[in-house]
Amino acid sequence: MLEVRDLAGSAGAVRGVLFLCLLGTHVAAWGACQFTVPEGWVQTSTRWDGDCRDGYADGIGVLKEYQGQEVKHLFLGRIKSGALVVGVIEERDGYLAGKFHKGRHVPSDDRQTVITAFAEAERAAKQAAIRYRKAGNTPSARFYEDKARQLGEQMD
Repeated sequence: MLEVRDLAGSAGAVRGVLFLCLLGTHVAAWGACQFTVPEGWVQTSTRWDGDCRDGYADGIGVLKEYQGQEVKHLFLGRIKSGALVVGVIEERDGYLAGKFHKGRHVPSDDRQTVITAFAEAERAAKQAAIRYRKAGNTPSARFYEDKARQLGEQMD
């Protein structure tokens, strides 16, 4: 178990971050919401933006790995019981779309799998935009609205 504090380091500012290693799969928890960290991502800098059910990330959402204040990797798609199911990882050099198992992309030549992945990613971006707009964060809402358009255009 690892306890991570914010930069102030005060006891009252402890964030409930817990790290586990289950069968070689890295699992991170941000607050009370656990999720599988995609292969190659840094556990301590990965955050889930979406719903939680029974303590696990669950549903359509966005998983972000940060490097400092910059987003290094972005997963948009569906997570079930903390495990990536289907969606798109956006990296600096392109997209990794499809199904996932234990944090790893499952290679497939099935075009429908790729179409489904981009559709789920587009939905995740649209839902993130709605959440940010409701919270009054217009720049983030615009970012995710643009992201949804970009993802939708990948299948045109």
